[in-house]
Parts: sequence; structure tokens; C-alpha cells
Amino acid sequence: MPTPRKRQSRSTSADVAADGKFEELDDISQQEKLRIIENSGILGKIPTATTPNPKAARFINAEDLAEEVRTPDDHDGDSDEEEGEGGEGDVDFDAIGNEMPGVVALLYSFPAIMVFMTFEVLVQQQFGSDWTLAELGLKVLKAYPVLLAYIYATYLHRHQVWMKAFQWFVSTAAGCYFIHLNLHSPAIGIMQQCPGLMTIWVYGVFMADNVAMVANLLIVGAAYHWDLWAKYIGR
Repeated sequence: MPTPRKRQSRSTSADVAADGKFEELDDISQQEKLRIIENSGILGKIPTATTPNPKAARFINAEDLAEEVRTPDDHDGDSDEEEGEGGEGDVDFDAIGNEMPGVVALLYSFPAIMVFMTFEVLVQQQFGSDWTLAELGLKVLKAYPVLLAYIYATYLHRHQVWMKAFQWFVSTAAGCYFIHLNLHSPAIGIMQQCPGLMTIWVYGVFMADNVAMVANLLIVGAAYHWDLWAKYIGR
């Protein structure tokens, strides 16, 4: 009959061997454990929460179990991907304008100066004036700094009520004066003033909200019809 000491030594050896096995199992990564569980087919035999048996309703389905086994790093990666997908394509231009108003004003100045160049060429062609690219470039160089300063000032304070009113008034006045010049002024006056007036008018309409834009166009349209009627009646 073995002595208690031998039994104690045997049980201690078994415990040590079991501890070694557990240590070996702990060395397996979470991803490897998940792969072993999925390949074993055990997950497919686990009853789901829709099982009629109330005792079996405590079991979770295979997807939930797999989700629990995943590491926290995987969850963080998924959340980052979801945030990236949700924010993709959503650009807050207003916030960019608040941080870099000079850059936005510079970008807006490019189409504005193109409008100026377009009307400069149209006016010259309409009145049959001889012009060269050098003359056009010189006029653009003279007008661009003034136009850039105006765009920067109006864009920097675009949310202020007084700036909205000021820009609307300037744009409406420029549109009405452009109509008056076309109907009453000589060719030289139109060629000198109309490209700049049209640029300010178009930019003001572009920056205005819907109500201000409609009011601007209605007033300029009414000024055109009134000025045209007054011109022919005055004859």
C-alpha cells in the first residue's frame, strides 16, 4: 500500500503537468484559438437564442461567440474603419474657410478673374476694337490685386449680417449700373467699366443666399426694363 507521501508526490506531478499544458494553451494567440474553434465545427452545433427551449436561449450564436473571442485591437481597427467610411467624402468647406480664409479667397479669385477676362474680350469684340494678349494681360494684372482684396474681405466676414447687406448692395448697384452703361454710355465708357462691374455682380450673386440672389436679379431686371423704357420714351 503506497504511503500518503507518494500519493502527494504523484498528485503534485499531475498538477505540474496540467499547469504546463495550461501554460502551453495560453501561449496560443486569440486569432489561432478562433481559427481552431471555427474549424472544429462546434459553433454550428450550439443552439441559438431563437431555440424554443428556454434553457437553450442562454446560448449565443456562432457570430456572437466569434465576436467575443476577438481581441480588443480588432475592435479598435473596425471602429476606425467605420469612422473612416462614414467620414469619407464629407468635407466641411466652411470650417476650412474659417481656418484658411486667404487660401479660399485665392481659389475664388481664379474663376472671378476668368469672368473679368471673358467680359473684357467680349466687350472688345463687340465694339470692334483692336487688342492684343499683352494688353489683356496688363489689364488683368491691374485688376487682380483689387479683386483679390475684395474677395478676401467679403469672404472673411461672410457670416456677418452687415457684410451680407453690404455685398448685396454693391452687387445690385453694379448690375444696375452695368445696364445703364450699356443703354446710355459711349463705347469707351463701356469698355473701361463693364468687365469690372460684371465681375462684381456675378461674384455677389454667387455668394448670396437664395432670397438675396432672387431679390438681386429682380431689381436688376426691373432696372433694365425701366431704363430701356425711359430711353425710348425720352426720344
